[in-house]
Amino acid sequence: MKRYSEEVSPTKKGERPEVIRIERMRRDAIAEVAMKDLSATDFAAWRDRRQKEVAPGTVLRELDMMSAILTKASKEWRIISGNPAKDVKRPAAPAHRERLPTKAEMEMLAISAGDDLSKVTARAYAAFLFAMETAMRAGEIVGLKWERPDLASRVAKLDKTKNGHARCPTAPCGLRRSCA
Repeated sequence: MKRYSEEVSPTKKGERPEVIRIERMRRDAIAEVAMKDLSATDFAAWRDRRQKEVAPGTVLRELDMMSAILTKASKEWRIISGNPAKDVKRPAAPAHRERLPTKAEMEMLAISAGDDLSKVTARAYAAFLFAMETAMRAGEIVGLKWERPDLASRVAKLDKTKNGHARCPTAPCGLRRSCA
């Protein structure tokens, strides 16, 4: 796990959350089992234990991450002969959510946040509003540079996105479309 977090994770856009997940897994009892001795039974026990602590989506992400590590260890590093995590039944994927805050919730947030941008709550609310209006991810908002928005046309071009495609989330059409 340590080698994967040092060599593979830095090549990914989601490096930070992946490294955090790996560090959490390294503190789990399953990390005490030698990689060559790991079995599907070990992962099933881990899955059952973990499902008591977190949501099924988290268990799926962590199990997928462990499977990726074991596949790398097997196919490229030749440390083990196979990936025992592939033989474990995965929890059912959670239903897709598309919930937006109601008008009443937005009003309550606005009241509690206030409009003094020197306060963190007001700045967080402003960022939340911006994200809601543009459908931009947090990393895209944080990475937005002054040269990207065209203030006259009210469009911002994003060159680096999570999926690797450029897009204009603030386009007047309101659609998350690719930039010309």
